[in-house]
Amino acid sequence: MSGFGGVFTAAFNDAMKRRCASFSLYCSFPFLPESLMSDPSLRLRVERLLSGDLRPADLIMLFLGAREICGGRETVKEIGDFVAHKTDRTRGTTTRELRNFITDLRFKYANWDSYVPMNQLPIDFADIMQRSLNRADAQHLKGETGLVPATATKILPKILAQLKDNNAGGLVLAKPSVDNELKLLSYLLTFSHIRPAFTADRLYKEFVDTLLANELLEWSEVKAFAAAKPAISLFAIEHLHGSSVRLEDDSTVSLRATAYCDGGTLGVGAYIIIPRKAETGAPLRILHGSAVFLTKMVADDWCDRTLCQRPIPPWWSHPIELIDSGKLSRLSLTSSSSFAHLGTKAPSARA
Repeated sequence: MSGFGGVFTAAFNDAMKRRCASFSLYCSFPFLPESLMSDPSLRLRVERLLSGDLRPADLIMLFLGAREICGGRETVKEIGDFVAHKTDRTRGTTTRELRNFITDLRFKYANWDSYVPMNQLPIDFADIMQRSLNRADAQHLKGETGLVPATATKILPKILAQLKDNNAGGLVLAKPSVDNELKLLSYLLTFSHIRPAFTADRLYKEFVDTLLANELLEWSEVKAFAAAKPAISLFAIEHLHGSSVRLEDDSTVSLRATAYCDGGTLGVGAYIIIPRKAETGAPLRILHGSAVFLTKMVADDWCDRTLCQRPIPPWWSHPIELIDSGKLSRLSLTSSSSFAHLGTKAPSARA
């Protein structure tokens, strides 16, 4: 065929040949998920966990591999990213939560024990108020204001729409005349809600869901796999501990493993010094902590004697590791004894 029609037909036939070749190549392996073809060792590592053979190296490889196939499950990617690079974290759920909390806290500490000068508000006041609302506990918000989060979310833009330039490098906000607007504004100016970036329960669920979605774990194996939950929680603590998050002002905040209330539940906290307004003299320098990761695991059950000597410090400053016995230990030149091959099992308790 000549002319335009001939050119079109030739191009069409050529495109169809390429599509058919691609289809034939794809159909050569129709039942193998891409994730399994790329790293068949992941399933073997899951099988070892199912058998009770705890090897921290298996968790390292599983989380590194899972972050690429987690399907948007934030906590799985987060731990995988912390395993890959611990310092100067600039993204992820931990970074986002800490940036929101510390921005909010710095503003409130600057006006501690005094009224917030509504004619001298910072230029990012709207952003601070939105972050404060995003972090608010629904039950506490309702108890203090009578508002549910959905209603508060609709009211806040009406308040912030009244912000005006104060001609001095800041903003001014007139006192709201509507009662629920005034209650919400007062609440957001007063309370800072501390909440973890994520919990051990959420991490375990999203990790299991990732394994199931990629056929690395069978539904019939989920109940048996629950025995690995404590190890997964302790693994997360090990790799969050000693890391750092870079804030929006380019300062950094350190993450440390902790046993809340001297031998209480294990977790990870973030610690930073924040100036606080004082009635007289120079501003106070307050060491403030915020929960990052929380478990239900008691330190005395899940840490060895190198970490549980009394008094237990507010946080551990030295490196730690998950050892083969299924407990956290202080990292040292001489590794802690492994009991995995002696048939001794770690304590059985919910993480």
